[in-house]
Amino acid sequence: MKIIVFSDSHGSPRALSRAIEKNITGLDLCVFLGDGTDDAVLALEAYPSLPRIIVSGNREEYLSSFLTFPPFPFEAEFEEQGVKFLALPGHRPVNVKGSLVAAASYAASKGADVLLYGHTHIKDDRTVETASGSVRMINPGSAGRGSEPSYALLTLMNGVLLCGFGETCE
Repeated sequence: MKIIVFSDSHGSPRALSRAIEKNITGLDLCVFLGDGTDDAVLALEAYPSLPRIIVSGNREEYLSSFLTFPPFPFEAEFEEQGVKFLALPGHRPVNVKGSLVAAASYAASKGADVLLYGHTHIKDDRTVETASGSVRMINPGSAGRGSEPSYALLTLMNGVLLCGFGETCE
C-alpha cells in the first residue's frame, strides 16, 4: 500500500497536484492534514477515484466562513494492514508545538500506532514513548511553505511501515 501525506499547503494546489502526479502509479490513498484543504480538494479533482482522508487545520478554523465546501473534521482514524493511524492537523485537540509527548499520548489513548500530524512545517519521522506504549509520529512538513516544501510517502507492506519524504514544487 502506498500513501501520500500532505500538510500546510497554504495556497499551493499546484504543488500537491505535481506531487500526486509524480507518485500516482500504485498510489492507494492521499491524506491531507489541514491548512489548505481547499488546495487538496482542487488538486484531487483530477483523481476522483483516489481515496482520500482530509482533516481541517487552524487555517480552516479561522477562515471557515469563507470556504466554499463543507468543513472537514479535525481528526480522522483509519486502519490499513493492521496498522492504526490517527490523522491530526497538529493544533488541536493537542498542540504538537507544545508537546510531542502529549500528542503521542493522545494518539495512544485512541489506540493509534501511527500519528500523522502537521502544523509545524517541519518534516519528521520519530517514535515517541508514552505511558501506554510507543507511537510513531510522522509530519510531512509543509507542502507549500518554507525553505524545503515537502510531503511524506508511506509504503505499508505486510504491516511494516516505511516512510520517505519528497519535495514539492510549484
